[in-house]
Amino acid sequence: MKKKISIVSVVVAALMVGGCSKTTEGVTGITYYPSFELETPYLVAIGDIYSEPGYAAYEGDDDITSKVSYAIYDADGNQVSSISTSECAYYTVVYSATNVDGMTGTATREVFVYDPDVTVVPSTDVTVDMDKSTYNASATYAARAAGYGKTSQSSVTVSSIGGNIYSISDLLGGWYSQIRGYGSGYNFPSYFSVAQDGSISTIYSYNAWYGAYGASYASYITSGSVMDDGSISYEAAMTSLTWQVYLQAN
Repeated sequence: MKKKISIVSVVVAALMVGGCSKTTEGVTGITYYPSFELETPYLVAIGDIYSEPGYAAYEGDDDITSKVSYAIYDADGNQVSSISTSECAYYTVVYSATNVDGMTGTATREVFVYDPDVTVVPSTDVTVDMDKSTYNASATYAARAAGYGKTSQSSVTVSSIGGNIYSISDLLGGWYSQIRGYGSGYNFPSYFSVAQDGSISTIYSYNAWYGAYGASYASYITSGSVMDDGSISYEAAMTSLTWQVYLQAN
């Protein structure tokens, strides 16, 4: 089954403590879970080589950095041997360490590959255009919202990660979370890149609710653009983001 959702336009508006009666030999009275210090998010330019930027791990006041191991994953969650910088992309590096009592702690670094040559800078002050956004290319968000009676205006938040990489709180423009009234757990938080020609592409998107149903879903921008005041120059302030989204169950 393939469900097509078209979001046609987004318009820029301007310790737990416990005690016991006896102790067990070999187990400490207080355990400290591993804690980590690392830089995240971390950006690397297309064409540059990603080198591990460094990290530190502690068990209480003790430095256990030498006990840390890590693994790299791509945007699909596949473990990979290295980070490719051939194109804009999203990776995670997961660090883990185990304390003296055998308890493991983890931390995650998000790594973004960005294009340093892109100068297009869309505004991050956005409002969902309820009259132009549509569901299944039919009724507008405004009409659907009136029918469901949950909200008359959905909203999303767009933020700059750095370079030409941006985050959006819900790739679906609030369709499930706000218009249908299901709550924020139905958002599709995503990261996207902007190209010099104004086109936009998803580099990562995820929704925990879909996974809870045991199915594999993909949420991605199939086509999209940044638009300005109508001129062909991107020197003017951007006034809208436009994209089309498909959700596909496997």
